[in-house]
Amino acid sequence: DCELIQPNASAYLKPSDTKAVIDNLDAIAARLSEHGIELLTEQLAVGGWSGGSASTLRIAGASYELADGRVFTIRDERPLAFIAASPSGDNRSGFTEDSFDGVERPVLTITAEGDAKPDAPVEPRVRPHYHMPATGDKYQMYINSDATAHGTLNLSPEDSVMHNKIQATTAAAFLDAKVRGSRRAQRYLDSHIIDELLLMDSS
Repeated sequence: DCELIQPNASAYLKPSDTKAVIDNLDAIAARLSEHGIELLTEQLAVGGWSGGSASTLRIAGASYELADGRVFTIRDERPLAFIAASPSGDNRSGFTEDSFDGVERPVLTITAEGDAKPDAPVEPRVRPHYHMPATGDKYQMYINSDATAHGTLNLSPEDSVMHNKIQATTAAAFLDAKVRGSRRAQRYLDSHIIDELLLMDSS
């Protein structure tokens, strides 16, 4: 089994790392409180970019297919919401078209026209959003700009700084709405403000 999993070891182990951090949040909170920092251990969200988005989606409930066809899940019920920036599609990272059926909680996926690499076109990055169940508040932010490259979706300083600000604002509104229950943030998500900002930045 170890030999079988080895080619996908990173994808297999990363979600376990996330679960280990969640398992130890109380201990982490105790240490932080010694320095006057409060950690709200029950208001949890998980986010990731590129390969990290695959781990995020697996924690959210997406299944993963091994080389021999076996399927496993490593879902964790504790996070309330998830952000997957530049997500892996149904042809990478062990994901299939049916992998996302178990993703029932709120998810924000973020990708862009320029979010492509020589071995990874942008279209598969759009598909996870449409393969998830419609229940549980699913949002997708798609930036229709070639200038927004794969690295930009990690909020790096390259390319469009304005796009970075819009991504960060949208992610913050999503977390405030789905983790903290902010009605104001939910109204922002439901409005056309984000569309207008993206249109202004692309013009």
